[in-house]
Amino acid sequence: MKLNPQQQQAIHYLGGPLFVLAGAGSGKTRVITEKIAYMITQKGWPPHNIAAITFTNKAAAEMKSRIISTLKEQALSQDPKESKRASIWLEKILRDYNSLNIRTIDSLLAGLVRLSALPLNISPDFTPCFQSEEYFSPVYDALMQDLREDRAASA
Repeated sequence: MKLNPQQQQAIHYLGGPLFVLAGAGSGKTRVITEKIAYMITQKGWPPHNIAAITFTNKAAAEMKSRIISTLKEQALSQDPKESKRASIWLEKILRDYNSLNIRTIDSLLAGLVRLSALPLNISPDFTPCFQSEEYFSPVYDALMQDLREDRAASA
């Protein structure tokens, strides 16, 4: 699948956080994984300095898998410069798989709470006791409604 101009623009944008919003099957995961591979191999960003946050474990695992696949393809590239950079980063990632900071919103929030657990008198090995849908669905629905209203207002 060839990337369209908007997808290419999203991959090369490095001016700050990037929120990718599109329909099912539109290539969001591909754009995000290509962007992360671009940031690592072309811009030299260490993987542990890049964060990708998603809603499901399946999506996080898929992104990690696709990034590794993309780096493998680049490592086997005919371009010696691209191949060498990709090989170096691929080896580093395979040695420390957790350096790819791709996680769910739930695990990000739990990790942040764990960092501050002791000063808050919380055991760092706590287990969250709520259903994420209970809290995140209303926030997501409100965000989507705001986006729809913003689009309607700007049309």
